[in-house]
Amino acid sequence: DMTIEFFEPVCIGDRLTTIGRELHHVTPRETRVGVGAFSGYTTSYYNQNGELVAKATQGSYAFTRKAEEDIAR
Repeated sequence: DMTIEFFEPVCIGDRLTTIGRELHHVTPRETRVGVGAFSGYTTSYYNQNGELVAKATQGSYAFTRKAEEDIAR
């Protein structure tokens, strides 16, 4: 999932850049399909004038898949 918070209008022709991503949480977890971690991070977007125009916050789950015979059905 992703949420975007805008601080300034973004117009056609604007040049947007990002400067890294800020990791704000990592939660290790074992699920039915494998062992991994839920993570959340925020990306900041700046216009051509260096003004912060938006922040996007999103989460993901990365995992190592269990062997097919080990997955509970």
